[in-house]
Amino acid sequence: MKKLLILIFAFLFFIPFLNSAVYYVSPAGLDSHPGTQSSPWQTIQYAVDSIKKGDTVLINDGTYVENISIGDLE
Repeated sequence: MKKLLILIFAFLFFIPFLNSAVYYVSPAGLDSHPGTQSSPWQTIQYAVDSIKKGDTVLINDGTYVENISIGDLE
């Protein structure tokens, strides 16, 4: 019974991560890129507008001159 409870908990805990993605932003990127590590997006705002709940955005070092508006993620 204890193993079953642990299995159920682990399954429920990891479900949100099954459909998540990791995206990258770099001042040297382009927003027309796919947001991968080798082809990152250029602006943080584009990343904010493109992601879904559970996704992760990794922002590379650099200077980003932009105003960012973050709303509810759906």
